[in-house]
Amino acid sequence: MKFASFIYNNKNTWGIVKDGQLVSVDEAILKEVPTLRSAISQKKLMEVGQDLAKSLEQWQ
Repeated sequence: MKFASFIYNNKNTWGIVKDGQLVSVDEAILKEVPTLRSAISQKKLMEVGQDLAKSLEQWQ
């Protein structure tokens, strides 16, 4: 699992990413950005752990 921070409703918030899915985040965020990929495509993702960033490179 890795920590990731997001912009949601113009506020910084956080989540945990496990196996490419957001977990332990506010229910409203899960409805809008249920996956890491959707958070990236909607430009909601601010930062991720280094290991996760390496994994993202493999997805692209």
